[in-house]
Amino acid sequence: MGREVVEKAADPFIAGIYAGKPEKLSIKSAFPRLYELEKDYGSLLVGALFAKSEKTDDNLPRSFTFRRGAQTLTAKLAENLGADVQTNSEVLRIGKRTDGKFTIKTSGGETVFDAVILASTAEVCAKVLEDADLSAKLREIYYPPVAMIFFGVKDENLAQKPDGFGFLIPSSENRKILGTLFNSAVFAKRAPDEFQLLTTFVGGARNAKLFDKSDEELFEIVFTELNEILGIKQKPDFQHIKRWQKAIPQYEIGYDKLETAIENFEQKTPGAFFCSNFYRGISVGDCVKNAYETAENVENFLKNSHPQINTDEHKFI
Repeated sequence: MGREVVEKAADPFIAGIYAGKPEKLSIKSAFPRLYELEKDYGSLLVGALFAKSEKTDDNLPRSFTFRRGAQTLTAKLAENLGADVQTNSEVLRIGKRTDGKFTIKTSGGETVFDAVILASTAEVCAKVLEDADLSAKLREIYYPPVAMIFFGVKDENLAQKPDGFGFLIPSSENRKILGTLFNSAVFAKRAPDEFQLLTTFVGGARNAKLFDKSDEELFEIVFTELNEILGIKQKPDFQHIKRWQKAIPQYEIGYDKLETAIENFEQKTPGAFFCSNFYRGISVGDCVKNAYETAENVENFLKNSHPQINTDEHKFI
């Protein structure tokens, strides 16, 4: 991959997906598909051309959203789960018993389970596990901070109505924002008629210190940047900020050692499963895919090790 491609394509792409830096990430772990193309064809460009020529299924799902936001999905899942789900119950410790079961200590007491899925952040997983070596490796995962700034702007106050997905910015341009999504251009009903909803990202590994700016300072930074890039004529009619102190796990060089450690832990601790965005992919698609696979693995484990258990009746914390 040439230097210009890295600076103009890979750099903003990685900032947009990982909020990270290209020189820090492991391409094998962070972008396994690109790694395979390079390995199989000796070139990302040639590999991409061959991959594009492969027959695809016209029925494959495309991008979609929910009218009332992504929480619609989790709310509906909770409504239809039909199981004993305990929310607002902080897990403090996970211990393995001599009979193979797990003792889960929570803020509400202790409960015994036949299997456990670790689906929280690396920091939380490290805190609740009794395996010191794996916990130490989990604590090494870096999560850069990211602030999301939302602007509601009238069409008449934009030099040009946004079209497309949005834009990402190479670090070589020395701007303070990572990029902006054109939410209302991608999905309908994201903003009232004659308005545009814009989501801008600030911080990340590139500009982590900006995360500590006040709300008003970040609003001013984003307005100044978007004024220069999109030609916003007046301050937005709506503005909101959401901060993520630990936003996206970085699959940095050497990440494969963590993967091996997790695999070894699962092998020596039957009934324990990892399913989180710091393991096997950060995207929503990866997380959904891994969740399905993990659910199948748990069901198979319970059927094989506890044939008397009805896997249709679960208790969840």
